[in-house]
Amino acid sequence: MAFREDLVVRGVLKVGENIETTGNIIGKVGGVKTSRISAETAAVITVTASANTDLVVGTQPANTRIKNIYLKVDADTATAGTSGDNLNLSLGTAAGGTQIMAAKALLKDGGGAVTFIDNNIVPIVSNFVPAASNGLATAGIATHDAFTLATADAGHTAAERTIHARFTPVQANLASSGKATVIVEFEHD
Repeated sequence: MAFREDLVVRGVLKVGENIETTGNIIGKVGGVKTSRISAETAAVITVTASANTDLVVGTQPANTRIKNIYLKVDADTATAGTSGDNLNLSLGTAAGGTQIMAAKALLKDGGGAVTFIDNNIVPIVSNFVPAASNGLATAGIATHDAFTLATADAGHTAAERTIHARFTPVQANLASSGKATVIVEFEHD
């Protein structure tokens, strides 16, 4: 994918302002080339325990590394309220794959229901650093596992690749769920 120098923004964008678009976004921030992909699940995340909801997030460009991963749901998504009733998330280069991130509890139920509140944008990876255990409380998820990349260099690719996300309720059905949006931002080498 070639970087386009002809994209012009008329006016000034301020920190906190949003640009809505479809497809990939490519630009430079402080001289560093960045890009973004995002995808929404076609259906609501399944509430059924052990059933998977798979999502093709999009294509990671060659010679990039994952800088940020954000999640958002369009309706409150909650565990059932019994210890072990989790909602797991994994990321890979194939459906159900864990080449980027092994399955970890996005919602970790320790005996009280955990809710991912609708329209909160939650950073699973921020500035190349995966979220620590329970580090997303201020973003609206009270308890979750620490997220870790499968290897130290799992976020980097020399060749273009497709990124897949998988959501899996564990042990018991979810109490509620919504559609999920996964946003991945890259920094180019």
